[in-house]
Amino acid sequence: MISELHVLPTTRVAIQAKRWNLNTTVSSPEIDKFRGAMDKFRAEYGIFITTTSFTRGAINAARSGTRVITLIDGEKLLDLVAKYQVFVKPKVVYELDKEFFE
Repeated sequence: MISELHVLPTTRVAIQAKRWNLNTTVSSPEIDKFRGAMDKFRAEYGIFITTTSFTRGAINAARSGTRVITLIDGEKLLDLVAKYQVFVKPKVVYELDKEFFE
């Protein structure tokens, strides 16, 4: 018989993922809007994912404040896709030495 009820703590996480035009960068106002959405839903932690990159201002905005916002840009997203093999299949490529053609 269990004499105590143990409750596991939970964390509310807000996630925003957007596909942006490759010529566009995510700036600090977007991070500020996301932080506002985190407030609305009482999220304690945030993850902002984009297919492009973040401006220096956006990076600084994500680091400021009391709640952590993790930024994942297009390059990091590709690294994660490859690492965890999500929607990709590994492919072996062989390259012939120049001597082969001589």
